[in-house]
Amino acid sequence: GGMISPGGIVQGADGDLYVDNPIADCILRFSPTGDFLDVYASGNGLDYPTGIVFGPDGRLYVASRGTNQILRFDGATGAFVDVFASGPALTDVSMLDFGPDGDLYVVNVFGSKNLVRFDGSTGEFLGVVVESYSGNATVGFDFSPSGELFVNRNYPDRLLRVNAVTDAIEESWAYSYEWGSVQGATFGPDGRLYIARHIARDVVAFDPA
Repeated sequence: GGMISPGGIVQGADGDLYVDNPIADCILRFSPTGDFLDVYASGNGLDYPTGIVFGPDGRLYVASRGTNQILRFDGATGAFVDVFASGPALTDVSMLDFGPDGDLYVVNVFGSKNLVRFDGSTGEFLGVVVESYSGNATVGFDFSPSGELFVNRNYPDRLLRVNAVTDAIEESWAYSYEWGSVQGATFGPDGRLYIARHIARDVVAFDPA
């Protein structure tokens, strides 16, 4: 389908795979077996998409990195709906996901390196959840089955835990100079937290308890 340098991928409720295609400014759709189906979404100001996620409303939310916006597309047809959020907090977005609270969480790996939050219904900017410091980049996050937010950073490699009730941050829930540049984090169906180590070329698992 002309896929060039893909960054984000998500599976829809229909089982199809949706992939952002930054160079061509569009979202591609593939069957579960990898067959190209169509250009699912494009145009309407979509510029260098670098993150996609289906929202609780069934719509596809796309980070338009070239315009510092989050655009919404119809989940069934791919038709443009609206500009959900915009502003400087969305500079150079690389990842976004909805939390158990219904809000949209966004990481700016290439920009501020902060993890920020937007109201999941209105798109209103709610503030910085985890702030970067001294170039320490937030590179991934996910929510545990109990609702706690886990954030991983590199240089040096740290895994932070954000309390679901108090929003307090445990600065070094797990920590190592030898992890090998962590990249991304996701909880598996077994409840463990899995993190990819870019330089070490492996995946490590953590018990969230």
